[in-house]
Amino acid sequence: MSSVFTNRAEMSKKSYIAAQDFTGHLWSYATTRSQTTFVVTGSLTAQTGGSYPKGAVLHETGKRLFPGANPGVTTMMVGVFNSDVVPALSGFIDPNSKYFTTFSIDKPVTIPNGYDQDDSTNLHSGQPVITNGSITAGGQVRCGTVTALPATGTATAIDGTLSQVYTITANSITPTLTITGASTVPGAAINLIVTGDGTARVITFGTGFKPTGTLTTAGANNYTLTFISNGTSFFEVSRTAAIA
Repeated sequence: MSSVFTNRAEMSKKSYIAAQDFTGHLWSYATTRSQTTFVVTGSLTAQTGGSYPKGAVLHETGKRLFPGANPGVTTMMVGVFNSDVVPALSGFIDPNSKYFTTFSIDKPVTIPNGYDQDDSTNLHSGQPVITNGSITAGGQVRCGTVTALPATGTATAIDGTLSQVYTITANSITPTLTITGASTVPGAAINLIVTGDGTARVITFGTGFKPTGTLTTAGANNYTLTFISNGTSFFEVSRTAAIA
């Protein structure tokens, strides 16, 4: 009986996703040795000229930089690459900075990023967060999707699970807005931006809404309304007057 022994290092399964544009936060590392003192110095240089978009998935290469062990390094950094953008990216990031969060610790880089099993249009972009504690942010906590509603019928439904910000342009078909989805989630909030089309229109809020009244547009002005759910209905908490 024979066996094959190999000391090949296991491929890293950890990857990160950019929480925002990370231009200036992917670094190249280089060292030089003095020919007179033989002292090694190191430097990190921010990369430029590429594409560093929010949502980019960066896979670990297995390389590490450590303060003390690597000259010129003041915080632990990890080597990453991304071949989905052009040109491809390769360098070092600070995985604990505000620009990145953990994407996966289980999927080898050889397996491509996938879609939800029941939705072939929803590319994986990270897991949700459930906590009994507080969430403290140094920046904003926001929804990155603005959903445009069609004003093409007598009733326009809002699926409250899609976004927190919705836009609609009033037209000759006076819409009645109804709510579906997230009204059963206590504390869920939505913001509605209504734009007039130059003529006075009346928007009536239907099932799922508890408004302070109808909304009448004037001219091509904009109006904003905020609603919050008690678990059954969305209650209006504020609205602005006409904004040109």
